[in-house]
Amino acid sequence: PYFAKKPPKSCGREEFSPTNFRRDYKNHNAQNIQRTLLELTAQTITQSAKQSAKIYLCGGGARNKHLTRRLAELSKAKMRLSCDIGIPPEQMEAAAFAWLAREHMESRPINTKTITGAHPPRIPGALYPR
Repeated sequence: PYFAKKPPKSCGREEFSPTNFRRDYKNHNAQNIQRTLLELTAQTITQSAKQSAKIYLCGGGARNKHLTRRLAELSKAKMRLSCDIGIPPEQMEAAAFAWLAREHMESRPINTKTITGAHPPRIPGALYPR
């Protein structure tokens, strides 16, 4: 049901949890589970970016040859690494969190409705002095 929802959307443990996963896939071998998750990832990315001319890959998946091959097979978009736009794939998550921290420190709300569907716009994060 989660994948049928229209964006913006967000998910958490209520949709995907280790407990549910172990229960639902206990009779499957690890190789089939890994291949299924890779295919799910590739299908999800290409469906989300079907109108895009380029897809920028980042994180550990950017170096996964099987995933990048599958993405290229499923999409007409050109696959690029995020380093092509100045952020090494291994640093993208850190850069995103740094941006969120800056937005918090500047008291600038982000429009969560367009990202996750949450409403109204909120100042991201929290500051916990030591």
